Amino acid sequence: MADNGLKFTFLMRLCPIIPYNAYNYVLGVTSVSLKDFAIGGLGMIPGAFIYVFIGTTLGSVNEALSGNFENGALFLIFVILGSLAAVLAMTLLAVKVKRYLYSNIS
Repeated sequence: MADNGLKFTFLMRLCPIIPYNAYNYVLGVTSVSLKDFAIGGLGMIPGAFIYVFIGTTLGSVNEALSGNFENGALFLIFVILGSLAAVLAMTLLAVKVKRYLYSNIS
């Protein structure tokens, strides 16, 4: 952990499977430096963008169902497809990170 703390922290933050509080406790008892912990926190940014995009999509779908959506059906289809692609990408990333971590921990 002392040698690859930044990489480990960044990959753990990318993976949305385990809550961030659990990561914080685990990383707090390891030899990860504060600098690596802080910089590795940037791995949360892609997930935050995906969550915001999904929330915006759900808001657009809600507006379309209530009849208040003004952007057109094509825009709504692109937004829904984009959200599905984001969920797929997040799932694939979680699987890749999990495999990488298991191969390096054992």
